[in-house]
Amino acid sequence: MQAASCAGADIAQGGDIIPNVSPKGIAVSEIIPLRPALPKSDTFWAVLASQGKRTVIANIYMTHSEAEADRQWRVGQVSAYSLFLRTEKQSIPVYRIEKIKRSDLPRNWTPLPALGMLRGKLI
Repeated sequence: MQAASCAGADIAQGGDIIPNVSPKGIAVSEIIPLRPALPKSDTFWAVLASQGKRTVIANIYMTHSEAEADRQWRVGQVSAYSLFLRTEKQSIPVYRIEKIKRSDLPRNWTPLPALGMLRGKLI
């Protein structure tokens, strides 16, 4: 991972800021994710995740091929953890792609991690 320095912090390639020293000079190891900027378009290709009756927008892309690649990656991640999901009695999420408008995005929308269940909740 390449990083650039910026006033007491490193900026990782993915845009995350990795503070290396706190203002008091104490080492800090926390990664603070930044919210990615939305593409400048009125319509997007969205990867939708459904689990039971709940459906959320997992991520958005400018092209259908980018959305399809993300959908396949998410399906692969979920299938790799399918045994874990079954033992935890979690329903398996279903992913699909749809074209959506910018106005369809919830106000505070952020991308959904594929394996959010490892943090206690899938969708």
